[in-house]
Amino acid sequence: MQDIATTRRSNIIYAASEIFARRGYKATTIQQIAKEANVTLTSLKNYYDNKQDIIKEIYADLIDEIIAALGTPVAGRELVEYMAHVIHGTFSAIDRRRSIAWVLFTEQLPGMARVREGRSAELAQHTTGMLNRLVTLHM
Repeated sequence: MQDIATTRRSNIIYAASEIFARRGYKATTIQQIAKEANVTLTSLKNYYDNKQDIIKEIYADLIDEIIAALGTPVAGRELVEYMAHVIHGTFSAIDRRRSIAWVLFTEQLPGMARVREGRSAELAQHTTGMLNRLVTLHM
């Protein structure tokens, strides 16, 4: 059974993920997160000093999920096979947490905020460039 602190932290992270996905990171306040998590602002601040600390934990959780998906040993695999596994595992983990991944990639990663303003073609071009670089690594 989870202790109260662990449960409360989980509730805050879940509530923050939901509200960030609906409103965006920048438009969300720490007070809104507290209300969504059904805790007082003072209680929330016992766990997180600010919303940046919350988004960092959400990001760390997503990275942990991606790393878990990639937990297959490299030994005995061809590079192309392993890269396909890495790409599939990464996108599968991101797809499972699609709404919060959108917030992380468009508002938190440097240079990606412009996509939130309707410039998704730039994101597609950037992603294509990244994938092309992966392909050329094998050649």
